[in-house]
Amino acid sequence: MKISERGFADYATIIIGLIFGGLIIGFFLSSGGLMNKVNLKSAMRLPCGLTYSGVADNQKIVFPFEVTGYINGCGWQANKGSAGTVQIFDGKGLPITSAQNIPITDTGTDLPLAFTAIVRPTAAPQTDTGQLVIRSTTGLLKIIPVTF
Repeated sequence: MKISERGFADYATIIIGLIFGGLIIGFFLSSGGLMNKVNLKSAMRLPCGLTYSGVADNQKIVFPFEVTGYINGCGWQANKGSAGTVQIFDGKGLPITSAQNIPITDTGTDLPLAFTAIVRPTAAPQTDTGQLVIRSTTGLLKIIPVTF
């Protein structure tokens, strides 16, 4: 088949393929995405505030301990690449870890922003229970009961 014998259907298929490819790429962009209507971050549908994983209420934690999640406004804002701090206390209120910075691992600026922090102990707990305390850069607190 000669190049000059290509039909309309061949050209239409190529054009449709290019348009579809552009839409797919636009969907996964963190800023912009399909004319600012839909992108991967908004498709996550995270609630406003703090969303974390790696620890549930009264979960037994083992060190080193990793806390991951997202901040999504409502007082949970990034400041200089940080989502805030995380620290673990025993049942007597004594610190088991130092206050660890929670670095933003997300390269974008659109909310929600991902974070990951690894917490290591600096002292042994004196009780079997305690609290994991996440403090935002604006002073908000999230306290999660844990066991050791």
